[in-house]
Amino acid sequence: MYQNEWFNKLLRQSIFIFVLFNATFARCPQVDENCDTCQDAYKIQKIGRLPDVVDESSGLAKVKNIVYTHNDSGGEPKLFALDPENKYALKEDISIPNAKNKDWEELAQKGDTIFIGDFGNNKNKRQNLRIYIYDSQKRQTQGEIKFYYPDQQAFPPEKKDRNFDCEAFFYARNNLYLFSKNRGSSDFVKIYRLPAYAGNYEAQLLDSIQVKGQVTAADISPDGKMIALLTYGMVLFYQVDFDEQNIPTLRADGCCRFLRAEQSEAILFLDNHNLLITNEQGNIFTMFRG
Repeated sequence: MYQNEWFNKLLRQSIFIFVLFNATFARCPQVDENCDTCQDAYKIQKIGRLPDVVDESSGLAKVKNIVYTHNDSGGEPKLFALDPENKYALKEDISIPNAKNKDWEELAQKGDTIFIGDFGNNKNKRQNLRIYIYDSQKRQTQGEIKFYYPDQQAFPPEKKDRNFDCEAFFYARNNLYLFSKNRGSSDFVKIYRLPAYAGNYEAQLLDSIQVKGQVTAADISPDGKMIALLTYGMVLFYQVDFDEQNIPTLRADGCCRFLRAEQSEAILFLDNHNLLITNEQGNIFTMFRG
């Protein structure tokens, strides 16, 4: 049993190193001409460590002056409240009522509401994807958003078609926008939309964008004008506009290489220009205008 666990851990680490190598040394997708400009504009600095209880940070959200994170799949159904004024020290851990952590991958927020994405789908065979709606002030789970992808017909599909994992979403205009983590053979990330209200839904496939790498987190700036996508080794920026039907149009605006990323899977706009990034190795980074 011990040998099997050791082998599986070694295999996961080897696969991660391979993905990180390819993402780090690949050209920035669609934004090569702006990559140097973005790199000059932003600086990335390690500012500390997460509390030991947060051993696989996989999502970030900010409500008022508290930053929330959580552990990855199989962890307890908890959010961890961190204090930015005290080097992101742990203020408290919060058990989320009426929730399970099958594979929590990301957080999004609207006011006091935190959306918890339980939609990790590494093997592309889950049929119980959901998002918990949690009121951080009332300490109540307000409901669940259950959904499926209309273009997925097999569970799992053939390896080349495995583009139904998700680790990235954000809230905007009463909707949640999800970005797929492509585990198949193409370079395209799909964008889906869901209503930000409890219910059972067919996710609406809106568009796709070409990304050389796997998207592990997303956020939108407070003014709603910029989207940041995190991959293994890069941060990609897109200007965004929404039409009258709240369908977004993304325009590539630059990318920054993040050579110390390791397994970074959470990103958060602190304001319209500065971001917070955490990884599953327990490190905290800020990305700020240089």
